[in-house]
Amino acid sequence: MRIIVNKDKSTKWKIALCVIMLAFGLFIIVASLISFPFQTSKYRTVNGTYYSYREEHGYRSISAYITVETSGAEREEHRIDSIAFPSFEKFVFTKVVSVGDEMELTLEGQYIVAIKANGRSYLALEDTLKENRDNAIVGFVLGSAFVLVSLAAFSTQITVKWRKRRHRR
Repeated sequence: MRIIVNKDKSTKWKIALCVIMLAFGLFIIVASLISFPFQTSKYRTVNGTYYSYREEHGYRSISAYITVETSGAEREEHRIDSIAFPSFEKFVFTKVVSVGDEMELTLEGQYIVAIKANGRSYLALEDTLKENRDNAIVGFVLGSAFVLVSLAAFSTQITVKWRKRRHRR
């Protein structure tokens, strides 16, 4: 068996593109596996009174922040997890919750993963976990597609020739 790499002028560029696609696909797979919480995360609960809600609009993202006043009259501003933001009932929250209402925030690190105010949930922890899981699955599938396409493209640049052996009698 002999493995021969095709010898046209653009073969080096095609192989380089295959390697770049393979590396990019592996990067996406690793990033999605790292972002997916395999173990139960440590959550922290912050109780206080609602003070303000604000948004910062970026190029393709929205960062939302909620400020609460804790029992020590300190104001803490926390950011809503950007992956879970689509599950946040923003319009209902801004119309119903007013300054001074009791609020409970569940945090994972510095990010809000659950919001309750006046006995009603505006962002459930289960929804946040579902959004994170869906995001990790999409990343894994997308990365796998890049890996498979790069391997298929690389295989078109290789020719395998089988040698026939002559048997001596």
